[in-house]
Amino acid sequence: MYYNITIEKLNHQGKGISHINNKIIFVKNTNIGDEVKVKITKETKKYLEGEVVRYIKQKPTNIICPYYYQCGGCHISMMSYQEQLIFKKEKVENILNKYAHINNKVDIIPSTNQYNYRNKVTYHVQNNQLGFYQEHTNNLIPLTDCLLLLPQIKNIACIIQQKINLSNVTKVVIKEHDNNIMVNIEGNIDKPKVINILSDKVKTIINNNKVIYGDGYLFQTIDNYKFKVSWTSFFQVNIDVMQKLYQTILKLSNLTKKDKVIDLYCGTGTIGIYLSKHCQEVLGIEINKQAIEDANSNKKTNNIQNIKFISGDVKKIINNHYQANTIIVDPPRKGLDNYTIETIKKITPKKIIYVSCDPITLARDLNKLQIQYNIDKVIAFDMFPETYHVECVCLLNLHKTFIK
Repeated sequence: MYYNITIEKLNHQGKGISHINNKIIFVKNTNIGDEVKVKITKETKKYLEGEVVRYIKQKPTNIICPYYYQCGGCHISMMSYQEQLIFKKEKVENILNKYAHINNKVDIIPSTNQYNYRNKVTYHVQNNQLGFYQEHTNNLIPLTDCLLLLPQIKNIACIIQQKINLSNVTKVVIKEHDNNIMVNIEGNIDKPKVINILSDKVKTIINNNKVIYGDGYLFQTIDNYKFKVSWTSFFQVNIDVMQKLYQTILKLSNLTKKDKVIDLYCGTGTIGIYLSKHCQEVLGIEINKQAIEDANSNKKTNNIQNIKFISGDVKKIINNHYQANTIIVDPPRKGLDNYTIETIKKITPKKIIYVSCDPITLARDLNKLQIQYNIDKVIAFDMFPETYHVECVCLLNLHKTFIK
């Protein structure tokens, strides 16, 4: 059945919202004010989902990608970049207000590049073709020229597509750091031939979890620091915004040489190392063993003496015997567990700086922490232009009544 509707607002995933017979409907690829003819694709007791059959009246769009309506990887390309920033700022404000009753105004830091910013991509492979899965499906869209990717990555993807037999390959991951390329190929390949094709163009090649060319890692420079990035380690995809985020953390932490810092979920140690020269000591904890190996390597590379890294699950290691003036947390999307939150409160640092990639779990955790801490600053970072995703940094200061 088809209906003509007008999009009233957007949800937090950038889907248009309207109503049909007093029931809410979500429609992707629409903007506020669009008049569209939709087909119902899903119906539940509480809501409907629909897809656009025809745009009756469409707000002027910013879409330049020919794959936008097929791919689904870019959620809010119909907006101008300024509209995207406003959408993300208001999204964070609304979530914090709704789930944590926090009324802070949120600043948002834009990305220098709206396109050509991603330093990592995962291509799936079907029928010898590199591409991306259509949203919520395993239907491959053959495509190497994604507008979000750094040009160097797209160039290597084209070479792989044109010159390497991918018939027995399932996935290709390409990373770029400091103008060097790392390629990870999953599946059966002619290794000597692949090395011959790529060796003068890339720094390292991995096949099925084994390094077949190069060292298996790259380096990334952030300000005056140099960080090792192994093929299994997490690193932010937008280096420009990552640098702005680190500079903001340093400013918010306002460290002195007497301060002790704990960096939870420290990854490859980047934040802790970035702060280390401004404080007495840093302790970093991370569950990923390869990331800790990289962190210790980064410690040596940058000649940092006052930092220690521990490999293990944060909630199994952290306890109230640890002492710190400042605690940095940069948890995965699921946020902090209750034990870790309660332990942090027992340690009672004067400052907590919470780095989050999910405003929902951030709001949930801030709601628990604000019993003991003031939420003094919330800054959003547009790490992922064209998508609804947003990174946040929050400064929490200990209530005066809890200061010993």
